[in-house]
Amino acid sequence: MRHLLLLILVNLTICQFNHAETIETILKENVKQDDDAPQYAILQVATLCDFAADYNGKLVVSGTFDTVTATALPAVHENCSLAMRFCYTPDNAGQHKLSINIINEDGKSLDPVNMPIEAKFDIKIQKNLPFLTRNIVMNLKGLSFPKAGIYSIDIACDGKILARLPLSVVYNKPTKK
Repeated sequence: MRHLLLLILVNLTICQFNHAETIETILKENVKQDDDAPQYAILQVATLCDFAADYNGKLVVSGTFDTVTATALPAVHENCSLAMRFCYTPDNAGQHKLSINIINEDGKSLDPVNMPIEAKFDIKIQKNLPFLTRNIVMNLKGLSFPKAGIYSIDIACDGKILARLPLSVVYNKPTKK
């Protein structure tokens, strides 16, 4: 909820004042961190969906979902996307590591050979900018869930989980006609 409120406040500030110092103040006031703690990115949006794309800096999302229904197990979702939008402040400058992992109810990785998916990246923010946003779209093909249950998509940056998206896999036994 804090991130949603932050997003609304930032947008209102841009529309009403268009003043960089005000935006930076709002970001710092709404994201309290210890001075000695690492500075983490703000995850503004994270959703599993049918389709997502970055279109000139705009995150386009279609068909967001949290349930996969199957008539056979393992349940296979042939094609979907994980859409994320991050906001970085000057405190976030430097190298970071993004980690995505899909886990089962026991906390075990869905695919221990290929997960977590990790990527290192650098954040550079010009001195005159109070923040920087980046969209990341991961296209996931052939996700296979061995059994019905609750799974989670963990999104972490520098070892800190920023979001845990729940995903329900439901098995509907086919009825005989």
